[in-house]
Amino acid sequence: MVGRPCLAENNDSWPVCELFDSESEANITANHVSLATSPPVEPVHGSLPTAYAKQDTASTADVTTDKCQDKHDIPVGIQYAMDINQYRDYNHLLRVSAYVLRFVRLLKNKEKCKQTLPSATELNNAELLWIAHVQREYYADTITSLRNNTKKYGALSKQLKLFIGEDSLLHTGGRLHNAKLDYYAKHPILLPREHHLTRMIVHDTHVRLKHSGPQSTITALRERYWIPSIRRIVNNELNKCVTCKRVDGRAYCKPLTAPLPRFRVIEVPPFNVTGIDYTGALYVRNPNTSNASKAYVCLISIHLRSDSCCTS
Repeated sequence: MVGRPCLAENNDSWPVCELFDSESEANITANHVSLATSPPVEPVHGSLPTAYAKQDTASTADVTTDKCQDKHDIPVGIQYAMDINQYRDYNHLLRVSAYVLRFVRLLKNKEKCKQTLPSATELNNAELLWIAHVQREYYADTITSLRNNTKKYGALSKQLKLFIGEDSLLHTGGRLHNAKLDYYAKHPILLPREHHLTRMIVHDTHVRLKHSGPQSTITALRERYWIPSIRRIVNNELNKCVTCKRVDGRAYCKPLTAPLPRFRVIEVPPFNVTGIDYTGALYVRNPNTSNASKAYVCLISIHLRSDSCCTS
């Protein structure tokens, strides 16, 4: 196999990527993904080993800005590098996003990859990155009003008491500030009900709970997210679940009764239909001698007709 002729020459003669302005920039853009420094956050899923979170404390993505940071006005954001509509599984989306962000971080720092599986921190940063993109897409005016403190928050912001948390995401206020609950349980993350990411999160929660019903799925979702009209969204997603359709199925329906047989609806002369039945043995005791003996019963049924009615 023959490659490019420049590969056989000195490294100084290799072409330079135009996406990088200089090596001294604090934030560089590669594959339209922005990188910056942010503190480590909690893991996304409680089922992930905590050892992964301890191994990687470096940040993988900046979830606070979506501006063009290149002098050529290249759009910045992971949504320009990945199409979220091409994914149906939420965990698959997070893992691919974590690999993309790791690649950009290693490319920026000129490091070698020392691990294979994505860590809990990388998965969590990928999730926060996608949620930040969705919120900026649907609630851009609300975020701008809260940051500028213009007091033009809108009806949704007043109703839910929205605020921007430490993770730069929109959270609901509520009245559970003094409760001994997790931060996301007291102040869930706001998600739009129309976005594809919301539907993936609902489906992932439903599968993670072993295909439980709507109420259990809603309860688990509200421990971290706040979705307007959540019951309608959950019911729509559960109706699309193939596994639940196969297991549940339709309720038992009583079959249609068959027509009566001919001999039950047509009048016939007496003794035309007879029946006999034989049963035993039965043990009977003689009252005089107190000895037990066997007895058999022969039952003869004769179909009679009297005037307009039939008796047996």
